[in-house]
Amino acid sequence: MLIGSCEFLADVVFQDFPAEIFLQRPEIIKSLLSLVSMPNRTDHSVVIQACKTLTVFIRCLQVRIRYFQDPALYTSKQDFNSTTPSSTLNSGPPSSCYSAQQGVSPSTLVRAGSGGFTDHRDRGDGKDGDSSSSVSRDSSVGLEPDQNNGDLLNLLDMDAAQPQHQQLSLPQLLVAVLQRALPRLRTAELQLGTAVLELSDEALAVLRCVLDQGLWSDTRDAAREVVDRLTDCLDCIGDLLGFHHHDQHNDSPLDPELGELTTHRILYMGVAATVTRFLIMIPIDKKASDKHLAALAEDALPSLGYHLHLPFVSKFVNFISILCSKKKSDKVAVAQCTSILLKLLAFPVESVREMCHTALLDAIQVRKASSDCFHHLLQSQMLMSEGLWQELMLALTKALPLLQSYTDESTPLGRRLWSLLDPTTSTHNISLLDKLRASLRLMYLADRKVRTNAAKHVKWFLCNEQGSVNRFPSSSDLDLGDLCSILMTNMTNLLEEDSSPSVFTEEGMMQVFEIFTSNPVDPDVKKSAGDQLATMLRDPHLHALFKEKGGVEDISSTIQKAVEASKDEADNKATCVAMLKNLLHHDYSLRHTMARDNNLYNTLLRVSLLLQEELTVKTDVSHVMVLLLFDEVAKFDIRFCAILQLTEIERTVLELSCVSWQLHSCLASIKTAGSHAEVTSYLNRMLAYAVAVPGQALTQFLTNSQNWYTVLERFLNVTPISNCDQRLLQLVLKFISSGLQCVRSHFSVSNPVTPTVLTWLIDKIYKPDGPLMSLLKKSVGPAEEGIESAATNTIKRSLDKQILQFVISVNLSLPYQLCKRTPPVLMRGDFVNRLQRRLNISEAPHFYNLASLEGTLSCLMNVTARPGWSKECSELDTTSLCNQLLNSLLEVIWSFHIGRGGTSLSFMGKGVTKSTALCLRHLAYEMYSNSDDKDWVKNWLYKRQDGSLETDQGLNWLITLWAYRDSEVRVAGLGIAVALTSTEAGRLLVASSCKHIPGGIWGAAFSILLDPVECSMVCQQAALLLVNLTSQTMPSGCMETAGGATTWQGPVVTDEDYQMVLQGISALEALVSHTNLYASVSDLLTNVCWVSLVQPVLVNIELPPVLEDTSLLSSSSDTVSGASDQEKTGRTALTTVTRESGHHSPSASARSKPMSTGGSQGTAPDTSLSSSTATDISQLRRQGGQGKDVASDEGHSVTTPGLVAAVVRLLNNLVQLSPRSCLSGLQAHGILSSLLRHVNPSRVQTLCEEMTTFGKAGYASAPALCNLLAMYSSIADLLTTCVTIDTNARGELLANRADLGALASLVLFQWHGKDDIGSVCTSLSVSVLRLLSSLLQTQGPAALISLSAVLGPIWSPFAESMASVLADRTPDGLPLLGVSLDFLALLLTEESRSLIRDPDRILETATLSELLDTQIDEGAAQKADTPEVPGPSTTGKLLCQALVKLFEPAMAVSWEEKASKIDKVEGDLRLKLLSALKAVLAVSHTAKQTALDSGIVETTIEQLKQTHAQLNLETLGVTKLTGRKEGPLLQELVMILDFLRTFMCDNVDVKVACHHSGLTGVLQRLWAWCQQEPSLLSCVLSLLTTYCAYCNSAASSFTNSVSATLPPTGSGKSVGGTGSNSGSLLHYVLKLAQRELDRDECSPLLRLIFGLLTNLALNSDCRTVLWKSPFVNQFSQLNPRKRKGKIRAAVDLLWCDLILALSFSVDGQQIILKIPDSLTVLMDLMEAGSSLCQRSATLVVRNLCCHAPNKPKLLAAERIVSVLMQQIEGREDEEIQLIATSALWALVYNNHKARVQVKAQNVAARLVDVLHRLQASTSQRQSQAASSSCLNLKAVIMAVRD
Repeated sequence: MLIGSCEFLADVVFQDFPAEIFLQRPEIIKSLLSLVSMPNRTDHSVVIQACKTLTVFIRCLQVRIRYFQDPALYTSKQDFNSTTPSSTLNSGPPSSCYSAQQGVSPSTLVRAGSGGFTDHRDRGDGKDGDSSSSVSRDSSVGLEPDQNNGDLLNLLDMDAAQPQHQQLSLPQLLVAVLQRALPRLRTAELQLGTAVLELSDEALAVLRCVLDQGLWSDTRDAAREVVDRLTDCLDCIGDLLGFHHHDQHNDSPLDPELGELTTHRILYMGVAATVTRFLIMIPIDKKASDKHLAALAEDALPSLGYHLHLPFVSKFVNFISILCSKKKSDKVAVAQCTSILLKLLAFPVESVREMCHTALLDAIQVRKASSDCFHHLLQSQMLMSEGLWQELMLALTKALPLLQSYTDESTPLGRRLWSLLDPTTSTHNISLLDKLRASLRLMYLADRKVRTNAAKHVKWFLCNEQGSVNRFPSSSDLDLGDLCSILMTNMTNLLEEDSSPSVFTEEGMMQVFEIFTSNPVDPDVKKSAGDQLATMLRDPHLHALFKEKGGVEDISSTIQKAVEASKDEADNKATCVAMLKNLLHHDYSLRHTMARDNNLYNTLLRVSLLLQEELTVKTDVSHVMVLLLFDEVAKFDIRFCAILQLTEIERTVLELSCVSWQLHSCLASIKTAGSHAEVTSYLNRMLAYAVAVPGQALTQFLTNSQNWYTVLERFLNVTPISNCDQRLLQLVLKFISSGLQCVRSHFSVSNPVTPTVLTWLIDKIYKPDGPLMSLLKKSVGPAEEGIESAATNTIKRSLDKQILQFVISVNLSLPYQLCKRTPPVLMRGDFVNRLQRRLNISEAPHFYNLASLEGTLSCLMNVTARPGWSKECSELDTTSLCNQLLNSLLEVIWSFHIGRGGTSLSFMGKGVTKSTALCLRHLAYEMYSNSDDKDWVKNWLYKRQDGSLETDQGLNWLITLWAYRDSEVRVAGLGIAVALTSTEAGRLLVASSCKHIPGGIWGAAFSILLDPVECSMVCQQAALLLVNLTSQTMPSGCMETAGGATTWQGPVVTDEDYQMVLQGISALEALVSHTNLYASVSDLLTNVCWVSLVQPVLVNIELPPVLEDTSLLSSSSDTVSGASDQEKTGRTALTTVTRESGHHSPSASARSKPMSTGGSQGTAPDTSLSSSTATDISQLRRQGGQGKDVASDEGHSVTTPGLVAAVVRLLNNLVQLSPRSCLSGLQAHGILSSLLRHVNPSRVQTLCEEMTTFGKAGYASAPALCNLLAMYSSIADLLTTCVTIDTNARGELLANRADLGALASLVLFQWHGKDDIGSVCTSLSVSVLRLLSSLLQTQGPAALISLSAVLGPIWSPFAESMASVLADRTPDGLPLLGVSLDFLALLLTEESRSLIRDPDRILETATLSELLDTQIDEGAAQKADTPEVPGPSTTGKLLCQALVKLFEPAMAVSWEEKASKIDKVEGDLRLKLLSALKAVLAVSHTAKQTALDSGIVETTIEQLKQTHAQLNLETLGVTKLTGRKEGPLLQELVMILDFLRTFMCDNVDVKVACHHSGLTGVLQRLWAWCQQEPSLLSCVLSLLTTYCAYCNSAASSFTNSVSATLPPTGSGKSVGGTGSNSGSLLHYVLKLAQRELDRDECSPLLRLIFGLLTNLALNSDCRTVLWKSPFVNQFSQLNPRKRKGKIRAAVDLLWCDLILALSFSVDGQQIILKIPDSLTVLMDLMEAGSSLCQRSATLVVRNLCCHAPNKPKLLAAERIVSVLMQQIEGREDEEIQLIATSALWALVYNNHKARVQVKAQNVAARLVDVLHRLQASTSQRQSQAASSSCLNLKAVIMAVRD
């Protein structure tokens, strides 16, 4: 019965009530503690269960601690945590006028929600009353509990009389748990020990969180008593370590008590881990002697090899570094630490040595000091005596193998070491042998430069060797290239240590040895004998005899002679080297002897050089050299003695101490086990390890071992049929759950478990026909009669609970994300369906299996938390599954919250209500996201079955959840409403269901949102509810008829003063005005909490003891405001919250400034409503001016970023619905500027660092980061709406460059994971870029200036972020990709416009075009540079590369694939891509070059060809595109041609590339289509105009005649053509020009044509065509003197420009003079044409005058001089005057006839008068044109006078 009671406490009671209640009423806890300390009995099951129950309770406390640490749940009014709950009755007036007059009171909600049924059900928490509302606090919706409840008053009075000294504080409880539990570890019972260890671990974990370290130095009696009790716990742990140590168990391991030794060792390891956790709480005394710390380090050294806690090494190195740097250090401590450091440097475990060396190198002062010191010593020969220097050099020689790693040319020490190795100097007293060996060591380095320098030294030794002239290779043949790599091998040489004897005998070896050493012997026989000897000597057992017979000397002699003998005697070199390698490898003494043989090194080098092509010889020589060169550091000559041998017990202890080995061993035993008992035994041991020592070893076993789950799989594949099977399955599930819990504590939040393990686990859970699914039948009922039946029922119940816990554990290990479904997921819907069937509660409620129901709901809550589960059911469709689950959950929520018959006797059900509410919230989101039923919201109306009657309760059950005492339930209830109101039907349904509430749904939502003491999360849901209610357009004005609306009308309020009913926007504006929403939002923004956790959570320890046995301390939760710092030590109430302005308590202006009311607190206000949802606006108006702040004496809740995000979304909707009113309110209260001030990118960085730095403690940083990013995103969205509507908002934002820069820098944050954070980060970037794009669209030039200044300092990372976004082609990245392309296109297009408007502009900051072409740093350059596109890296190049990677696949898509795309997104994306790429190419030269080098010209023209071919095929009817004509293809052509035009603009290289790719021919083939499609024709002409500008090769191609190779139609004509198959493109243009001229209008097309002809006239080949064409003769038809309209004047100007272009070349001038009456027309234009025509005509004449052969024809026109004089004497246009003087000077220059004609017309005097006038005007204002004209006139006058 005791066990059952404990289980009920753990499964039900502790889940129903807040854990702190059991500290306030500690009788249950004291009873459990008494069970833990029960006298020792044979059966420890009661103690074990008591320990497990306390463990569950402490975990519940951890949940509550996290609850209180969550800023979103922080509220000052947690009545159920107060020791004087009667103070609730003395609370002040309601929180706001609106909530009191028009809001919802809990009593109102109770009466409305319970449908007239009241159930006075005791709750067992001392605050019983109407259980339908369970309200013991002033409700969020604003009103107080029902004070007419006499039972409640009586219970509250009883509760107030409860003696406070009986309460427990959290540290007191935990200390008591440790004091009671630790002594029970003195046991040999493994299950009891592991249960106690688990309890102790949980207690210490919480104690570390809540215990102030100042407690240890607190001198108060209460604090000292706690410290003393903790000290007693440490003493107890010390005794336990001695009790479980293996020295106490000296029995043989073969003894039957081996299991006891196993138990003791596991418990010993667990106790040792407990000591570690315990010591973490004890602060280090800063005044402690260094000697004590050194002693601790020395004591910790022996265990380092076992636990390998490497941070100990690094921290010790840091400690000794600081210790040695002190001026006054304890010499004993320094010496002790030095000894420890040397032991660490020589530690046998490589990882320890590596960490020690790394820490030393990281310790800057250690590294620099040692380097400087050593360098100083090497330079101090003159400061030392000869003997001291010799001693230093001797020590140096021994350390050379290690010191040489610092030999290089980059450091002073390295250069000094190089000088030591120079063989040509002898100043350092280092022998030549040591220098040779040192040089050879350097030839093993990877740096070839170092090896080459060392090879120079080695070459010197070989050349200066005695007798080197007679040795091979000769000195002249020594190549440094070969020598520097002579010891480097590419072969992997595996050292096989086989100590077993071989098949060879000593006699056989001696026979072969005699053959090898005999003379004379045939060389081949001798070589064969040597090969056999080399093979035999691999056996070290033969080495002794071989060396005894002089084998080593013979080998050395043979090798020596081999490099001196002729080639035919040198065949044994390789064999001898192999024999020498085998001997030296196994004999240290031989290595030590031969290491000093100078001649041997030279000989081996020569052998390697002679046989360097043989890799085996090269490898053997390298092997021998390593053994000889590093002889000094390889002196391991250990002789084993008996004292070093392990005893059997020690060996067993060693095996038991290696957790990973034990786990693998148990796993292997399970694999081969033949009975349940064996498997159970090994599983219990594995479970004990998981509980006792959960650490890195267990984590690595579960994550890295690939076979553990395959071994356990067989137990999960078979449905258990017996009690043994069920126990075994329970153990397997329990081990996996414990393992997953350990893994979660060691892995990051984003990747808790490896995907392979998750896949396997989920497959076992969600397999429809699997045993786990089949075992989840209806919950186990009460025990049947009989002992056997009861035992069976107990096992089934335990297995059922374990399965649910297993599923929860697996779900907790999955990476949680709402943005998309998390793979791998199988059939979660089937699992949910099975859980739903367990919720059948149609029986009498008092027969509920409450524990099973709680577990089922908890499991269901975890499974349904991840969306998409309803689509994964094999038995039911989405709608059916959701509806069935909804009906079951509604039955549960009604039964346990609202109440049914018989439940008044139940104290339980609060945990059921909470879990059910959360499940309903998940279900609402699931139905909104995935339901196919459009009327799914109607299913949420609850119909109560009361016998044969059915009562429609509507959403009354939901409304009561909004006033529930638990804030998490309130959040869930409002979250359900948010999901329901996501559709119009849901909004109508919820609004109609809330008609009976005063103020309706609008009143409730505003009341909750503006409640100053409501927690932030609840207010956030209220804000989201209002967001949904305002997400749809509404009517505006007065409502003539009430009710019956089938569309959303918005709020409806009544104004009795004016006898009208307002609805929609008008009513909404009235509500916003009355509630002072904008003022409340302004106040709300002053109290934002940016921290992810409220720290610290400490508790008081100041109450007297209440437990006689343990002398537990108890405390009051009241805080003494005037306590000193020492008095506050250990106090743990929820303390201050960090805000932007510092650490402050929540201010009184946290939510709103409520107004007092005249009505009583207990009754609903008297309102006159014309409809159930109307609000009496007249009463609101009367109440509005009478308010005062009544919350000044109460604490206020904080504002979290999540709440700010929701409120800002609400404001965004209000701006769209009522722009003028809302913008005015925002402006009046400075809300926009306040929001901008809250944008701080450094907060994002801080949270990211928390996630990576604090590990498990950073669990709250991920959701905090999501909320912060969502807040920034909503702010950007609001600003986008405001700047789109309001001009002032645009100007203010552009002027506020600091905040605008903060917003823009948010784009720099890139989250690479595809999880919720990544989704929110993407949304943030989308919002910010849309805001910037809106500014560019509305305030182009001004926005460009501001954005250039803002983006300039961050342009390089900003461009990198853009490139990263452009590289993401996944579906999730498409929205951001599209917005990024839009922004780049808008930004850079505006930049190009600015360049056109003002090419010589000078700005305060760099322009974007300059930034794009500025080289970026090396890191970004590595990202930008690719082998295909070399050159300097710029951001323009970076962006272009990213865009080109998108452009090429977009262009490569076939037309059939494009036509098959139903979605328009892809097509829009291509247009955006082209726009962005065009914009980048237009302003960045490096981008153009990058695009050109990447082959984009060829790609584009090939696409042009394919589109043209497809167009022809479609016209022929070869292809069939449903619903498509040639229109889309023509649009495709226009798009491509427009891109090419932008690409080639102002870049000759691109034009040349287009020419070589055949662009002209493609355009010629398109000409026929151009005649039919005006838009295509205009695009082609624009392209041709750009194409031929400043590119002769492109312009010349216009004259080539290319046949149109297109398939003929049925009539034999070219497709789409006019019947002509040949002719040049220039001919086509001339024909088109003639056609347009005949229309006698100056059309845009004609302007394009003449612009093209003007460019072509600058090309000689094109001028040749024009010479032959009669087209230009039409110039003579111009008659400038005839009065004409603007059209003809425009045509005249086009002709003038064309003739002017011709006049710039000699052959062009001949064309002009060939035109009949061309000079007459030109002179007429000079006299009577428009100013532009006059200028062009004068320029033409000037150009003609500059060419001598033209002068006779010009002079033949008698008017030429008079016309020019007319232009010179005119004062209107100085530029025309300058051109005319230049023409006249050119005419008379070097032409006698011209001078004569000018003299004859007597113009000299006139020219002098003009000159004088110009000189006079020039003196007054400096005009360059006038000055030049004066010079020309002087020259003409002088020429005429001569």
